[in-house]
Order: sequence, then structure tokens, then C-alpha cells
Amino acid sequence: ARQPGEEGEPIGRLATGVKRFRLPEEFNFLRIYQQLAAEAPQNIRVQAIQQLASSFENRRQYPKAVSWWKKLLEGFPANIQELARERIEQIEGNWGRFEPVLRQPAGKGAEIDFRFRNGREVEFTAQEILVDKLLNDIKTLIKQRKQPQWERLQVERLGWLLIHQKRSEYIGRTVAQWTVRLEPRPNHFDRRITVTTPLQQPGVYLLTARMKDGNTSHVVVWVVDTAIVHKPLDKHAWYFVADARSGEPIPKANVEFFGFRVRWTDRPGQPVVDFKQFAEFTDSSGQIVLGRDRMPEDYQWMVIARTKEGRLAFLGFQGVWMPEWEHAFYQEVKAFVMTDRPVYRPGQTVQFKCWIAQARYDQPDTSPFAGKTFQIELFDPKGERVLEKSLVADSYGGIQGEYTLPEDATLGVYHLSVRDIGGGSFRVEEYKKPEFEVLVEAPEEPVALGEVVKAKIKANYYFGAPVTKARVKYKVFRSSHTARWYPPAPWDWFYGPGYWWFAYDYVWYPGWREWGCPRPVPIWWLRGSEPPELVAERELPIGPDGTVEVEIDTSIAKAIFPDRDHSYQITAEVTDESRRTIVGQGNVLVARKPFKVYVWIDRGYLRTGEVFTVQAAARRLDNNPVKAEGKLVLYRVRYPQGKPQEEPVFEQGVTTDDSGQFSLQLKAASAGQFRLSVVLSDAQGHTVEGGYIFTVIGDRLAEGDYQFNELELIPDRREYQPGQTVHLQVNTRQAGSTVVLFVRPANGVYLPPQILRLQGKTRIVPIEVQTRDMPNFFVEAVTVSNGRVYTEVREIVVPPEKRVLNVEVLPSKTTYRPGEPATVQLRVTDFYGKPFVGSCVVTIYDKALEYIAGGSNVPEIKSFFWKWRRHHDPQTRDNLSGREVNIVPPKSPGMA
Repeated sequence: ARQPGEEGEPIGRLATGVKRFRLPEEFNFLRIYQQLAAEAPQNIRVQAIQQLASSFENRRQYPKAVSWWKKLLEGFPANIQELARERIEQIEGNWGRFEPVLRQPAGKGAEIDFRFRNGREVEFTAQEILVDKLLNDIKTLIKQRKQPQWERLQVERLGWLLIHQKRSEYIGRTVAQWTVRLEPRPNHFDRRITVTTPLQQPGVYLLTARMKDGNTSHVVVWVVDTAIVHKPLDKHAWYFVADARSGEPIPKANVEFFGFRVRWTDRPGQPVVDFKQFAEFTDSSGQIVLGRDRMPEDYQWMVIARTKEGRLAFLGFQGVWMPEWEHAFYQEVKAFVMTDRPVYRPGQTVQFKCWIAQARYDQPDTSPFAGKTFQIELFDPKGERVLEKSLVADSYGGIQGEYTLPEDATLGVYHLSVRDIGGGSFRVEEYKKPEFEVLVEAPEEPVALGEVVKAKIKANYYFGAPVTKARVKYKVFRSSHTARWYPPAPWDWFYGPGYWWFAYDYVWYPGWREWGCPRPVPIWWLRGSEPPELVAERELPIGPDGTVEVEIDTSIAKAIFPDRDHSYQITAEVTDESRRTIVGQGNVLVARKPFKVYVWIDRGYLRTGEVFTVQAAARRLDNNPVKAEGKLVLYRVRYPQGKPQEEPVFEQGVTTDDSGQFSLQLKAASAGQFRLSVVLSDAQGHTVEGGYIFTVIGDRLAEGDYQFNELELIPDRREYQPGQTVHLQVNTRQAGSTVVLFVRPANGVYLPPQILRLQGKTRIVPIEVQTRDMPNFFVEAVTVSNGRVYTEVREIVVPPEKRVLNVEVLPSKTTYRPGEPATVQLRVTDFYGKPFVGSCVVTIYDKALEYIAGGSNVPEIKSFFWKWRRHHDPQTRDNLSGREVNIVPPKSPGMA
């Protein structure tokens, strides 16, 4: 962590990042406060001393902070002295507190993190919490049918109930007591330690820490042996009871369901409490499925699982949600609208074309709307209808027409629509095409992190001469840059780049963070982004050659964020003599490495004897290819004592082509886990490694030395068509795991699952693909392992191949002179490259019009009609995911 230096050297978050710097003496606020503390009247002196003491605490210069707090102990009001004593005690006293504690599996000794300050000894005491008695008392309280005291029902706040509500009747015998010697850090800094407790038997414990000559803290520790997992099934509630360490289902567990609701009657202030109570045994797979008739959705439910062997676990109180599962179909009537240009002047004629089509994957090529009449409506920016017309669709469902704008047409956005279906828009403006353009010329290649970057802002008239009389105002923003390139695939436009990427992130494998490629972020994950940081801002006259040079020092970013790539965005506003302002933008990419090597194979996993294709690409941060040569090595990976050990089994020299890629074919000779390593060097001598880990399975899946993440789902292919079979590989880190597999969950709702009992660490599950699965469906897996519930989701891609066309525009030349005739050839083919007959519209206009209109007004037609996908957001509740926090006894100070 960055620390302040001398009193004139604070740290602050500047435009250039967090930085330590020296203040001019006249702005040294600590010196100013010290003068006020020595010379000002008492009321000002108090504030100055408090600011000094607090500032030194914030600077983590605690001895200095104490010296200033002590100045308030004499000659000041009692409340000020009391505050000073409290702050001195916080700094110099012996303090301890528990860090947040997760649920711990039984049989291994629960571990807790403990933070302390100054003290040299702490005593821990663990007492049993009588959970069964507490649950029975809660049920008895609800059965009285009176409005209960809500704090008595907050079982998730068990520690607060015991300590602050003083419910000592639920604290049982002392089960462990021990002392730990401590070694504090100097100068009153905190230290954190991990304490392994003797708590191995399942149960709930109140753990108390008493610092010698210091404070007391509490925390609740859950040592669990039984997991309860809940998910919403189609109009039902699903519960799964399993061993918390192995994940083995627990058959014939007695599961009690206790629910209540509060009804308000006509008598004010006298609600009625209804309750329901029943029990069921889990089946041979540890499951219970209940419908709305047994578990009404307007009740709050407590679920308690017990066995004859003494297991006890509970989940709740919580509501239940039993929605109806729906495998949604895409069947939408849409109107695609385009005009001959995005912006018009008053008095000009608007040419438009509309296609009405039913977006449905099994729709025949003939249009159901051929020959039908549609109402076309045009609305001006005021919302007034200026055109209403009936048009008959052609054999392709297309209609076309025109509208001449009046000379006094209202300026703004006009909306053209097919009534009750949809439409598009265009603009009407009194515009003058821009006379000059602004370009930001950045380095052609990414710059190495730490170097000084030079970019150039250029303003040129469209006839070629530079803009020499203008002012330039520019800003430079820095942000972290994540360049996740994935090999191009045919359906990137639909599902996103890397939609098929098979490999998981193996952050536990040595070196993976350097040579591995992170998988795409699933669409159901929440993504955060940091705001851009302003690093430069200037306004100055443009140079005689129509340029301004921008210099960016990236050494500051290297000092603060050395583990990231960066993007510097330059935004330039150029205002000429006529006061017209044109904006231009450019990016400068700053890279930690000169390039990155990506490695992949053509399927999710392999079987022994299969021939497969290995591919690799060398790409810069800007995704441009790199010509390089080097070596490919295939390693067999084994795990003696759980640590990866690599043995080379194949080696070959490789060279990338002009696209920065190479490919070669290999044969999977034997089962096991393998790592591909590709080390490439470019012409400048930079050497970079890329890698990829994959598995080869044999006839006997249980055999093989594999290591996986806690749970993985890997399909054998990247795309499927109806009638094909997904051979889904299910992997777990723990051998012999039980995996609950849900096929086709949608929007957080599930169908009854398959229970998979793995013989080793992997298993192949076949799933038939149906026509109704287009364009995608999901599979989700759940497993319980070492006191945690793990969930993994995989999207299975079933693209609508017959619905997509390819259009090529082939001009006779790339450059023409004004007035010169031009010819353009169009070629339309289907997904497989065969010629296609249909209706086609071509429009040609000056590209400068898009600057005025803010871009094209025509949507991308493939995405418009076909970019619809099913969605799924996993919904899981369980009793293993909670955490407990430090509890301070009432009326006692806690460690700050």
C-alpha cells in the first residue's frame, strides 16, 4: 500500500492516479493546522487539533496521531476529552475482532480469520448453541396464532439474538477453550491471522474471543454436515438433501416443512397467524418435490432436515416461488424499414421500403403477408400524422413508397411505421455538410506500458487543405483495457465473440494467468466497470500545418496499475473561424506485452484415437495479427501429490501466416489431461507463450489423472442442429461427486433434474437437440463439495442456419472521380454459399450525411429479424452460503 511520506508529502487521487507528492509550503495543510493549534482561540484550536489527529490516523501514522489527541486531555471541555481518550484507547489499546466467517464443513476443524491490534494473547471459548430448542420455541410461538415478535424469527441473525437479546437459554455447554499467543505489528498496525479451531463435530457454536487486557468479541460458527438446496421447478418446489462434504444424497431424511402467514382482519391491530406443518422423507436420490397445494406461496417456510444418525440442518424462513416453466418460442411479426438516406432537407422526397415478415425459425421461404394490405403512417417531430396510406405487399412481403416533405417541414426526427407492427425513423434538418474533418492519429501499434506516447490531432478541409485558423480543445481519458480476442466464428454476430469457447479458467494451474485465455463473461453475470480517469486537458491554437501534438506519459499508469493493459481515449474539438465545431476521437492502446498468443482446439474434449485440429494466433492488443515463429509442445499432465507435473510427448516448429495464425492436426493417442504450449517470437525478438488445457477420455472414464474446477460443463461441439446429440462432459474437482443436472432451464425455472453419480471426476451425458431448441437452450449443474454449493451453466447453441443470407457488395473500383460512372455488383448467397433469389434494395448516399444524422438509420437486418435468444438466470437457495460477522457486546466499544 502507498504510504504518506513527510508531513509535506500527502497521497491523493489525482487526474494521473493515486500518487504521493510534495505540497508547496503555503498549501501544506498540516503546517497550517499546526499554526492554528498553537496560536488560534480555543474553539479554533480544538478543531485544528482534531483535524491533525484525524489526518495522522488517516495517514496511518498512529504514534503522531496519539501525540495530538493527548493535547486535548487537559484544558478542554469534558466531551472533547472523552473523545480524545476513546481515540487514544482505539490506537494504543489491545483490540481484536472476527473477520466474516463462512459455513465450515464438519470433520476438518473450522477455520476463522481474526484481526488484532497491539495485544499479545487472546483466549477463545466455544459454546454449543441449542439450535433444536430454538427452532422448537419458534414453532411454538407461531402456533399461538398471535403476531410474533419478528426479532425472535430472524434465525439468520442468531448471534445478535443471543448477545443483544440476551437469550442465554439457547447457549449450551462449553465445548472448547484455548489460548493463542500473538505477535502484534509495530506502531499500532493491525495484523490478521487464521486460527484453526478444534470444532470438528457438526453443530452451531458461539465463539468468544477475549483479548488479554482488552476487548471481547463474538461470532457464530456453523460446522455443517448436511446441505439443503432449493430451486423453483415448474409449478413446484424442489429440495435436495446431501452430505455437505461429499455431496452424496441422503435418502430417507425426515424433512419437516413449517410455514406461516399473517392475515389482517377487520379488527384493527389484531392480525391472525396461520400456520402449516408437515413432513416428508427424501427419496433414494435425496430429493423432495412439492406443489402449491402442499406449500402455498403466500407462506414463509422453514425447512428442517433430520436423520436417525443425528444430522440436523435447516433453511429459512423464506418465501417459495413456483412459476410455470416456459420454453419460449420466437414467433414475432416485425417490420424492417429503410429510407434512401438518413437525413433530408425540407422539400426533398423520402423514398422508403418496408419488409413485413414473421420471425420464426421454422417459417417457410414464402411470405404469409404477400398480397396483403398494410397501413403506412408517418409522424413528424410534434407527433402529428403527416402521411397515412394503404399499400399492398409484394410476393416477398415488401411495400415501398415515397413522401415529399413540404418546404416548411418541421425539423427533427420523423417516425415511419407499419400500423400495429413497427417501423423506423429519419431526420429532417436545414444542414450544411461539414467542410472539414478532425482525425486523431494514434500510433499504428500498441505502445509498451511505461513509454511516452505521441498522438496527433489533424484538421483538414474535405478538399485537402489543412485548417490553419482554429482552436483545439482536447481531453485524454485513461481506462483499463481488456482485450479478449476469440477466433472468429460464423455466429459471432448472434451469440457474441467466443460463444463456443470450451476451456475454463484454470487460475489454480501454475502460470495460467500468463499464458491462458479467460473465457467470455456469461451474459447472466453482473459486470462492473470503472469510470475513465481524466489525465490531460488543454485548449490551444492549431498549428500552421493544421495539427496539434498530444503527449501522454504512461509511466504513471505502469507504477499504479502494472498488471493491466490501458486505453487512452483522445477527444478533440476543433472550432474554425466560422465557429463551426467538429469533433474527432482516437484511441491509444498501451500494452504490458507486445502481443498475446491464443491457443485452442476444434472441439470441447477428445476421445482416444480421434484426430483433432490445433490452432493458434498471435495478436496485438489492437487485435491485429503478428507474424511470428516458434515451437509447439504437447505436455501430458499428471498430478502427483495434487500438483501438476508436465511431461513433453510431442514437439514441432511452427510459423504463423499473414493472419497471425497456424493450424496442424494431431491424434489423441492416449487418455489423460494435456496442455498445449505455443511459444512464439516476433521479428523484434519478443517471445510470448500461449497455452490450452484439454482432456482425452478413454473407454473407462473413471480412469485417468485429471484435475478440474469444482464443476464444469463442456459440450463436444460449438454448434448443433435439430436431430443431433449433445455429448456433454460433466467434470468435478472431487472424485465420486454427485451432480444434479437440469436440462433446458429458462428464466430461473427448472424441469425435474437428472442425478448423476460420477465414478471418477468426469462423465458424458447425451442430450437430444430438438427443433424447438433453436436458437439456444441452457443446461445447469449443481454439486455439493467441501461445505459449498457450486452451480455451473452452459449455453447450448442451435443457430437458425436457413434463415441467414450473405450479401457481398462489389464495386468496379475503390476510388472514383466526381461525375465518373460507377457500377456495383451484388451477390446474395445462403449460409452454405449457394445463390439465393429474393428481393433486394440498394441505396447510395454521401457518407457525410451520417455525421449530421448521428449515424445510419437502417438497423443490421440479420440482428433485427433473428437476434433473439432465450435467457436464464440461475436461482438457488441453500443453507451453506451464509456468513456470520463480528458481534460486539451491548454497551461495549468494538475494534474500529
